[in-house]
Amino acid sequence: MEVLASPTLGGREMKWLTAVAILVCLVKSGHADNEIGVAVELVAETSQLKGKLLIGVAESDESFKYVPRLLAYRAWFTMPWWKGKLIPSLALRLPYSGARENQPDFNFGYLVEPAIGFEYSLGLTDKIDAPLGARAGIPILIPAGDFQRQINLQSEVGSIGGPRFGWLVGATGGLRRTLPKKFAIRFDISLEFSQVYLFATRAEINGEPYARDWNTSVTRLSLALGIERKL
Repeated sequence: MEVLASPTLGGREMKWLTAVAILVCLVKSGHADNEIGVAVELVAETSQLKGKLLIGVAESDESFKYVPRLLAYRAWFTMPWWKGKLIPSLALRLPYSGARENQPDFNFGYLVEPAIGFEYSLGLTDKIDAPLGARAGIPILIPAGDFQRQINLQSEVGSIGGPRFGWLVGATGGLRRTLPKKFAIRFDISLEFSQVYLFATRAEINGEPYARDWNTSVTRLSLALGIERKL
């Protein structure tokens, strides 16, 4: 049996990403205008798992649409850069599961979304501004529940465990009002597109080809209410 395993990032790629993240967080880390913030996001998603299974010459469609949980949580750190701010952020969707029509919910596991963004603010008054920005990142899905069981079932044909990775891009806009004692409150709306690659398994069993491809496809609209504080 020949096997090509499901996609994950190797040790070299993970070390490179970690080094870049650390370097970015250290740039101008002592600047007086650095800020930290947290927010709760109300999420509306159009989400679909796109899946195909091939055994021999028989191909079946395993795709389904799902509706994930409404709430997510985000934390970020800002640093001055060029004419705006560079913003490393981390979003948590725990657990990441979705309701399916006429079927039980499907639990993918735990979705963590590290991203890096850029934000430029338009001053409206002395206390209110309108931040506009964009971000890109690498979603990390830690398998659990139903998806972990699918991985276990495929272990004999080369599907390996561990986190799954993907990509995301998005744009944001909102309003921010400064408060006393270096605090600010902000409201943001964001639109994101993302994919996470779950299976790309290839094998040959008794001379017959076996292939399984799964990935998520997500369009996400988020409304966030957050608070920031200057360091």
